[in-house]
Amino acid sequence: MKKLILAFTFITIALQGSNAQTLADLLKNFNIKKNSTVQTNIFFFDTQNGVNKVYDLAPDGKLGTKTFDKPGLSKEWDIVLAYNVGEVNYSFFYDNDNGTIKIYNISNGELGQKTYDKTGLNKNWDIITPIKDQESTYMAFYDASNGIMKIYKLTKEGTLGEKTCEKTSLSKDWNSIVSFESGMGSYLMFYNKTDGAIKTYQINDGILNHKVDDRTQISKKWSHIHTYLLNGINLISFFDNTTGMFKTYVLSPEGKLGEKAFEKNINPSWNIVTAYTLKQKTFMLFYDKARGISKTYAINEDGSLGEKISENTDLRKTWDCISVF
Repeated sequence: MKKLILAFTFITIALQGSNAQTLADLLKNFNIKKNSTVQTNIFFFDTQNGVNKVYDLAPDGKLGTKTFDKPGLSKEWDIVLAYNVGEVNYSFFYDNDNGTIKIYNISNGELGQKTYDKTGLNKNWDIITPIKDQESTYMAFYDASNGIMKIYKLTKEGTLGEKTCEKTSLSKDWNSIVSFESGMGSYLMFYNKTDGAIKTYQINDGILNHKVDDRTQISKKWSHIHTYLLNGINLISFFDNTTGMFKTYVLSPEGKLGEKAFEKNINPSWNIVTAYTLKQKTFMLFYDKARGISKTYAINEDGSLGEKISENTDLRKTWDCISVF
């Protein structure tokens, strides 16, 4: 079984001269800003032991009270993530041995009612990622072996709805796929670790549409890529867990990679990196599985990694998924 846990989940670039937009430039234009989704809980899942815990997040960004602790769950999940449809939060589980998908309502800070349960679906999905497009939420499924992508609409009742897109001739080389939404549209960015290429496509009504960005001369080493909002502006952070290199770039409203906002060498041992927003403040959490520790940093208004606001040294050493919702 191939374990491909994604959490809801750095480059030397030749920028395009005057087209590159800095964070300061974008902050001046309020028309292209996107409202941040306020996140209040953090979801942990251990696939080796079938353990799920949920904590609330304190207003200062720290790990708060544990609201849910459930052992004895299935150990067969390959991909686990959290997402929201409107104001309702869900957890999504996928088992590629049986092609099984289960979805649960987690709006109350716990693994609640099961809203979807289906077996016998495609067993070949390597990457699954949620997409926000205006008021709708979609789920993109990518099969690297065959170069296939399918996108489904996610219903507010917590089910997998209609298929909105199917592409059968994509590249088979993508290692990471991340989504982001600006004031001008929704986008999917594809990253190929073998040759350091990225391509970004616009999403319209759940359909993979025209390509908006195509770059081939970037780093081949990124292990973690994460998109998030800072003051309504999209940023993308890249982390290399072999060297500890961490870089953050601005994403333009048109979906293009913009100016570098931050660069720093940090501890290379982090296994999971995730960002979240609380009351207009953005934070970045780093988790080290071998040591069972996490550190959380504030993100400064210029996009740089700010002060450490929290350090937890007694976490489990077996978390595969950490997702904020």
